[in-house]
Amino acid sequence: MNIENMLKKIGLNPAIYVGWSKYLNLWLSWYKGKNASFHNYTVYNGIKDIKMQRASLQVAKFVCEKMADLLYNEKVKITLGNEESTKLLQEILTYNDFHLNMNRAIEKAFALGTGCMVLNIDNMLINESSIDYKNSNIKISYVNAENIVPISWDEHGIKELAIVDYNIRSDGSAICILKMYMLNSQRKYTIYNYKFIIDKNNNIAEASETYLKKFETDTDIPWFAVISPNIVNNIDLYSPYGISIFANSIDVLKGIDLVYDSLNNEINLGRKRLFAAKEALRFSSTTGEPHLIFDPNDVVFHVLGDSTLSGTDNRSVIQEINGELRIDEHLKSLNSQLRILGAKTGFGGDYFAFDEKNLSPKTATEVISENSELFRTIKKHELLLESALKTIIKAIDSIGKLTGQFTLDLSQINIDFDDSIIENKSQERNEDRQDLAQDTLSRIDYISKWRGISKEEATMKTQEIDKEKSANEGIRFIEGEIN
Repeated sequence: MNIENMLKKIGLNPAIYVGWSKYLNLWLSWYKGKNASFHNYTVYNGIKDIKMQRASLQVAKFVCEKMADLLYNEKVKITLGNEESTKLLQEILTYNDFHLNMNRAIEKAFALGTGCMVLNIDNMLINESSIDYKNSNIKISYVNAENIVPISWDEHGIKELAIVDYNIRSDGSAICILKMYMLNSQRKYTIYNYKFIIDKNNNIAEASETYLKKFETDTDIPWFAVISPNIVNNIDLYSPYGISIFANSIDVLKGIDLVYDSLNNEINLGRKRLFAAKEALRFSSTTGEPHLIFDPNDVVFHVLGDSTLSGTDNRSVIQEINGELRIDEHLKSLNSQLRILGAKTGFGGDYFAFDEKNLSPKTATEVISENSELFRTIKKHELLLESALKTIIKAIDSIGKLTGQFTLDLSQINIDFDDSIIENKSQERNEDRQDLAQDTLSRIDYISKWRGISKEEATMKTQEIDKEKSANEGIRFIEGEIN
């Protein structure tokens, strides 16, 4: 697929995209679990080269998966300025399976260094002079780094970008859809749409069918939000792309798979074998052909041909060989490598480590109680993630205003991440109760925080409590009866 020429055709400079592809391919191979240049190798046995493939523990996928689970799961709560806006936003997110897809998007973004949430309007009716939004819906899509082409950026992130999507057809040709999110002279976003047909010889032609080539969003809020790990790109300090969470741990991943492959080989090469001399063969009295007296499909036995195990040394015609397995040494080495990986990826040295006695991994609570490194890592990543989520919420509001369907109250955007694993919620709540008793924390703030509702809802809740309390003041309780 000649994406480079296609980008040039519409006036984009593909250098940043092309130059970064080699890193994306490297990280993708480790995320999938097999890096061809490392896991495929040859061994010379004195006669010829034997092709081998190393076993993979696929730890890179595990790292990204665990971090995504810690950052975004079903316990994350998003509330806005009032209950109606919160409910409307939740309906839009639920319609798009947001919680499920967001978790997966974070996992892939942390694997490849960059990901993107993109908003579109579905089911709008395009007329010659107007657009009918009556039956339209908001669609939230998720784009991987391989399909993101940055156009302009600054120290705060990507400002303009192109999204590339293509489908290869059975005849070898492909249909490519390209969307560009560009700032116009009024510093508001314009979306440009292109559709190309690329034949099997890589000839590029714009599709002839009619489609919406230009769309004005009428807002300076981007309809996209980039997701990246909150770590500095030390490969290229000026690149708009982020780096994989394991970008600086490739050698550690190699070490882990070397130990894991060696452990598998240790068990394979050290399995029990029985070497049988020719005396262990039974000969037919009629044909003189040898027959095995044991199961020929049993791989434990190995016949030594013309040599013999019996003779002057009085050894048996069948000799047992048990290889000595170095399991403990391998497990200790593997555990050491996993500790290094945990430290380098921000989980802390104990997160992936296991107890050598029973091989049971430590629980998250045990890890956090021993080391706060994971706490700091998660809080650091949450800064960028919270910013991306707020951008998407603002973009949803701008679409609601554009289509005339709704307006959200953005006076408050509260994103309550699930910190139950990395924070002692009981202790924190007790401290808030003490502040509440000492009048250093308002009841509205307390209820809003611990009920996960907006301040408007918390205000109504306190009014209900006060009203009920006032009504109950005249009730006297005598011997269990209400008078």
